[in-house]
Amino acid sequence: MAFLRLSIPRRALVSFGLFALRQVAEVRATGQHTENVSLPSTRYLGEIRDYILSTRVLSLRMALNREPEVLKPTAERLHLVEGWLDDALELQERVVRFRL
Repeated sequence: MAFLRLSIPRRALVSFGLFALRQVAEVRATGQHTENVSLPSTRYLGEIRDYILSTRVLSLRMALNREPEVLKPTAERLHLVEGWLDDALELQERVVRFRL
C-alpha cells in the first residue's frame, strides 16, 4: 500500500532499481560459472593440446634421428610429457564430472 502512495517517478525508480539488482545478480552468477567451470576446462584443454603436440614433435624427432646420444634424452622427455598429459587428462575429467 505504501508503494501505491509514492509518486510515479519514485515508483519507476524503485521498479528499475529492483530490475537492475536482479540483472546484476544474473551477471554475477554467469561470471562465477565462467570462472569456476568454463575457464578451468578451457585451460586444461589447452594444456592437453600442448602436450599432444609435444608428443608428436618428440615422436617425429625419434623417427628421424636414430643416433643413441639423441634418442635417449628424447625418449626420456617423451615419457615426461606423457606423464604431464595423463595428469592434465585426469584434471579435465574431474572438471567435467564436477560440471555434471
